[in-house]
Amino acid sequence: MKQPILFSTNLLGYAALGTFGFAFICTCLALGLPYWQYYDITLGDQQTISNHGLWRYCIDYIPDTTALIDVCGDPVDIATGSGATDIRATRAFVIISVILEIAGILCTVLVVFVVKFKKNYPFHYAAAVCGVASGFFSMLGLAVYVARVRNDDYDLHAASALQILSWLTSWTSSGFIVYMMIIKKQSDE
Repeated sequence: MKQPILFSTNLLGYAALGTFGFAFICTCLALGLPYWQYYDITLGDQQTISNHGLWRYCIDYIPDTTALIDVCGDPVDIATGSGATDIRATRAFVIISVILEIAGILCTVLVVFVVKFKKNYPFHYAAAVCGVASGFFSMLGLAVYVARVRNDDYDLHAASALQILSWLTSWTSSGFIVYMMIIKKQSDE
């Protein structure tokens, strides 16, 4: 009876580790990509494409003319009102999410691969809490961006989708860890 339980808990641990890793990759990509919002407008033969991220924005004019020059910079520099604070808050929430994902990955590695921590349930709890908190901060960062930073005419872009994937997979990894813990506790009885 011990073998199926060991196999299922190891499989759940590997699944938790994989989903945590995927969430980490999604969050890091979302943090670095300049594609949180996108705007494309064409007036006559002039096309304007604008990409905005957390660290960089770019406005490209096609075709380039002497009157219109491509511009790139920090979105905090062009923010008005409380926009700079909102961009910084979004950055902070996403960075906190990355840190929590790293902590969750480390706790999951200890739980799955180090024998003396397999029965040490505080590390299971820590990994699960890191996953839930990471998902919460990813969701909070996206909510602040959509509600406070995003321009009305702009469409959400790839980094927003990556944030959604990040929070969902973080919560999924927590579910795997909690389920693994329940199976281990039942086998201990």
